[in-house]
Amino acid sequence: ESMNQAIDAIEAADQLSAPSSRTAADYIARVYAVFEERAKFFRADPDNVTSYLHYGFRAGTQLGAQSIAQGDRIIGLVSSILDSASSAGFFRPDVESRVVAQNCNATYIHEVLRSPVRQFSPDGFWERLQKRLRVQIEPLFSNS
Repeated sequence: ESMNQAIDAIEAADQLSAPSSRTAADYIARVYAVFEERAKFFRADPDNVTSYLHYGFRAGTQLGAQSIAQGDRIIGLVSSILDSASSAGFFRPDVESRVVAQNCNATYIHEVLRSPVRQFSPDGFWERLQKRLRVQIEPLFSNS
């Protein structure tokens, strides 16, 4: 339930910032904001978030279905941001925004799952994630 509330808050915050998106940097910042909030959620309770994400990989369970649905909401939001950036002429039109959004979400999941295995501190989670997202997102934007 708290994950749904966190995603509700992420979506609401993006609705507030969307009208002021006028540059490539604005759209990139919106994508980062989605994952920065998810990073805060992880940092607050890394063990629980890690366990919860594991359930997302278990087909046929109610908790797994819920986890997948929540991931789909994040993918949909990020895809929508990238579609808006494309319509504004900032995002490469030859790249499928949904695929990029799926990759960003997968990067988040991978970073969650590898953090305890690599004994990475939850405090540096956002910095690690943002480095990985930056190389996936920023090259797909132009400054026009």
